[in-house]
Order: sequence, then C-alpha cells, then structure tokens
Amino acid sequence: MEKATVYRAISAPTALIAGLLALGAAYWGYIQDPAYSDVPTVNDKFQSALGFLPIWCSVLLVVGVANGWFLFRDARRRKEKFVSNGMKMAVIALIPSYLTAGVVSVVANSMPATLTVIWTVFHGIGLLATGHFSPRSIQVLGWGFLLAGLSIIILAICGESLVPSPHLLMAVTFGGFHLIYAACTWPRKSATH
Repeated sequence: MEKATVYRAISAPTALIAGLLALGAAYWGYIQDPAYSDVPTVNDKFQSALGFLPIWCSVLLVVGVANGWFLFRDARRRKEKFVSNGMKMAVIALIPSYLTAGVVSVVANSMPATLTVIWTVFHGIGLLATGHFSPRSIQVLGWGFLLAGLSIIILAICGESLVPSPHLLMAVTFGGFHLIYAACTWPRKSATH
C-alpha cells in the first residue's frame, strides 16, 4: 500500500508537467500549421514530421528528465537506491510497448496523424503493462489512452475522421488525460493532525 502511495506522489507531478507541456506544444504546433490556422506561420512544415517530431520529442525529453528528477529526489529523501528493483521492473514492463512505438514511428514519420494514434495506443499499452506493481489509477489512465487510440482507428476504418489536427489529439490525450490524472491523484494532506 505504501509503495502505491509513493508511486502516485511521484507520478502526479510528472503528469502535471506532461499535461501542461503537451497543451503548450499542441497549441504551438496547431497555430504554426497553415492547414488549420489563420495565424501567419513561422514554418509551413509544422504539420509534417519535420515540424511535428521535434516538438513532441522535445516534450518527451523534458517530461523524462522531470520524472527522473522526481524519482531521484524521492529516492534520496527515503535514503534508497535511485535505480530500485521497482524501477527496473517498470522499465522492463515499458520497453516492449515504447520500443515498438519508436520503431513504428520511424516507419510512419511522415504521417503525424498516424504517429499520434500510434503513440496514444502504445502509451496506453505500456501503462497497462505495469499493472502488477502500479496503482489502479495508472491502469485507468492506460485504458483511457488505449481506448482513445483504438476509437480513432475504428472511426478511420469506418471513414470518419475525429482528428482535425494531430496536435489537437495530442492536446486531448497527452495533455488532457495527464492533467486529469494529476488532479485526481495529487497527494493531499490529511485533515487530521
């Protein structure tokens, strides 16, 4: 039970950072996209992978560094090893999903709309893979990502397009889902002393 609380205390601030950065990146990418914006653009390639990938890889890098910092700080506070057995288990559980998403992203790098669905689905699968040692809230988040991505795939097969811009999908999933998760799992101080 204590491990789940520690896990939540670390992942809520990371989710907040991920959500805010995703919303900011989505806004920036969206306004720079000439297909969806009346605002003059800095670069007409922001909708292409040349503009899309750097934005979202930068968000991933910053969130990864922030999460590493939170993990390091918490391990130091508890006087435990930074690379714990739990961290090793989490990384091992996440590798298949994230490695597959990375490889498929290289193949689909010229199709940002496809990348968003790939990332959404595989992030959900990765979170679900940690189910044996993560709190239920991570599982709910994983199912949210997976079902959102699969819904978009099913709608695309049926000829419906739910995503006017890949940046908007990233805003809803990686921005909105993470902000909701952070709000629901943020550590609260006990009312009793």
